[in-house]
Amino acid sequence: MRTSIFLLIFTLFLSSCQRSAGPIEEINIIDLVTSSIFAGHDKVITTSKTTLEALATDIQSSSYRWTKISGGPAKIEKPHALSTKITGLRPGKYVFRITKKEEGLTLTDEVSITVRGRS
Repeated sequence: MRTSIFLLIFTLFLSSCQRSAGPIEEINIIDLVTSSIFAGHDKVITTSKTTLEALATDIQSSSYRWTKISGGPAKIEKPHALSTKITGLRPGKYVFRITKKEEGLTLTDEVSITVRGRS
């Protein structure tokens, strides 16, 4: 699982309705934000298809993309979803990557799928 933690600091200036040279008070609001993506556990399968299911935090403001990093031919049915079916797999090892983007932050995680021929 890939996790990033970043600190957001907002400064709020309170001012009077009367004309003054500057703000009456300055308040700092600090918020700790974590973001993570998990591509799932590595698998060994004996069929030509499987489902990849990623887990993520803060899913409302994020975009996702599954890509094949290595291995033979494969079709990713819904590359922009957290959960997608992979079809057309042949015996061998595949690596798939999920990329999560949100507000300038990019996180990735990978999962390996080993397809064994039927005995």
